[in-house]
Amino acid sequence: YQNKKFPNSVELKNIEYQMFKDLQNTKDINLKLRSFSKKEKIFYFDPQEILCSFQNKKCSALTDNGFKIYWDYSHLTVEGAKYIAKKLEKKKNLMQKIIFEKF
Repeated sequence: YQNKKFPNSVELKNIEYQMFKDLQNTKDINLKLRSFSKKEKIFYFDPQEILCSFQNKKCSALTDNGFKIYWDYSHLTVEGAKYIAKKLEKKKNLMQKIIFEKF
């Protein structure tokens, strides 16, 4: 976005890897949120569970249609939210597992 162009494949891989590395900055926060939500019986879902591949060490930066998923470091764009919703719809079993773990 800063260069007013879409990233090429090498740039996109670097962005996706950097996003994955940045997960380490939110790891403790997410664990605390997860613990608090379970204790208080509040639904909590971490989008990284859908967007990131720990095996490939990357997190999706763009939707299948080429829209940015995140507006900034942690806020989703409208297209990013739609993208996650579609992914969740396809992974109903994951969603059920998350809900049952919480409650």
